[in-house]
Amino acid sequence: MNPTSNPGKRSLTNPSQLGVDPSAKNRPVTLRDVGRAVGVSPATVSRVLSGFIKVRPNTRQMVLETVRELGYHPNPMAQKLARSRKNASAGIGKDGFPEGPSPF
Repeated sequence: MNPTSNPGKRSLTNPSQLGVDPSAKNRPVTLRDVGRAVGVSPATVSRVLSGFIKVRPNTRQMVLETVRELGYHPNPMAQKLARSRKNASAGIGKDGFPEGPSPF
């Protein structure tokens, strides 16, 4: 990878420039860590890993290289938590209370 081919993005050759604390070995690498290292948002990293088509090819390549370099692995518990938040809904009954058995 040529760091001059993409101005504004950090070189991935020096771990101290990755935006990740190298002394935090017990902490798993997050989407935010990968995004900081590449210079993109965590949402962009997520789009790349999810196979979203509308990501620039050079950005996709840098994200995938950084994922491999940092050893990022998705956290199944975090994914499940995020999915449950998106799918959560509350039904409001005619009396203004949630539907279902009365809490009183």
